[in-house]
Amino acid sequence: TGNSTANAFGNSTVEVIANSTAQTVITPVSYSVGNSTANAFGNSTMEILANSTSQTVVTPVSFLTGNSIANSFGNSTIEILANSTSQTVVTPISFFTGNSIANSFGNSIFDTLANTVSNLQVTPATIFIGNSTVNVICNSTADVWANSTVSTQLGLNGALFSNTVANVVITSTTVVLAN
Repeated sequence: TGNSTANAFGNSTVEVIANSTAQTVITPVSYSVGNSTANAFGNSTMEILANSTSQTVVTPVSFLTGNSIANSFGNSTIEILANSTSQTVVTPISFFTGNSIANSFGNSIFDTLANTVSNLQVTPATIFIGNSTVNVICNSTADVWANSTVSTQLGLNGALFSNTVANVVITSTTVVLAN
């Protein structure tokens, strides 16, 4: 049945409703709805929603949504968000986010922040901050600052100051100057 504006057709396997700008098709196993701007398709295993700039796909085990700029994927074990310059990945045991300049990774054991010139790593026992020139290590018994020519160590039992020329050791009972 129909006219110049809208038409409908149906039988035991399909229902079709259409006009000059949109169409709907329903079968026992799927559906499709759409026009020149947006479309939807679904069946027992997936749902797809799409337009000229983005798309979403949902299945019983995952989802995907995205466009030419950013995308997202997820399932029961991972979530991923990404664009052309960076990404974030989340799992039940870890987290990562980063780009070409800086990155961050963490889990239940340690966290690491890094960029092209320096790093920071934190564990339950130690903090490390450093780059190719200077480093700092801190834990429950000592703090150490060092570069290629000088190092300083502060600990529970004393301090050590050293370089390529001289050393100074300080404890609760002695002070030693040496070269």
